[in-house]
Amino acid sequence: MRSIELFWRGMLPEIAPVGLRVAGGIIDFILSVVLLLLFSWLSGLGTVFEDETQSGIMISGIPLLVGCLFVILVFATMEAALGWTPGKFLFGTRVTDRQGGRIGIVAALARNLLRFVDGIAFYLVGTIIARIDRQNRRLGDIVARTLVVRDE
Repeated sequence: MRSIELFWRGMLPEIAPVGLRVAGGIIDFILSVVLLLLFSWLSGLGTVFEDETQSGIMISGIPLLVGCLFVILVFATMEAALGWTPGKFLFGTRVTDRQGGRIGIVAALARNLLRFVDGIAFYLVGTIIARIDRQNRRLGDIVARTLVVRDE
């Protein structure tokens, strides 16, 4: 009920600019890669290699898909429980429903699963859609009916 009251009084938070979203997304992407590598190393799904010139972890196929789904689940859980991911937190933004309230796990999963589409060509698809949409929403936000706003 509070969010409807805020809506009618014109007190909903300000929509986050695309630039803040991109900056937070870069932080989250870096953390996602680190989390994926840690997950693949700890779970044994990745192949550890080492030779004279390089060493690392290689992950592909089904293990890569499992790892990506794990990362999506972690970020979706953070958005549903806290309203933000580390990147959003650092840049003062959060995810809300259209009335400014918390999103549920289904909406969080939907918006995060659609990162596979939004992320095409280094997030070119998501950025173009967000620049066209008057509320700076990428495809995942449109489908999940969510907004990214400036945190108060």
